Amino acid sequence: MSEHRAHPRIDVAVRGELEHEGDTIAAETQNLSTGGVALKVRQAVPDGAVVTVQLFLTQDGFEDPDEAPLVTKAAVRWTAEGDGGGHVLGLQFAKLADAKRAQLDRFLSIVGKAAGAA
Repeated sequence: MSEHRAHPRIDVAVRGELEHEGDTIAAETQNLSTGGVALKVRQAVPDGAVVTVQLFLTQDGFEDPDEAPLVTKAAVRWTAEGDGGGHVLGLQFAKLADAKRAQLDRFLSIVGKAAGAA
């Protein structure tokens, strides 16, 4: 069975944080698209929860480490058990402002080109 996604996913690992009900949870991306992100976390977050996600779109050779992180609201669309007792969350971004969308597009373009060259 093939998946038909509105936004192509790119496998990339960048640091992030998730804020939910006053807790800040360390995270790392599993994959990323303009529509959402799969995050690896240690703490479960329920499906349907609205969270604030902050992604540090920096990776050696891809972006300026001084660029501001991408911060946006997102909804948890699915959860799964991850490796080592952790969890994986599928988040759908809220509508991104033009500047945030451009920042994410730039990063995904750079990472996607590098992944294609690998």
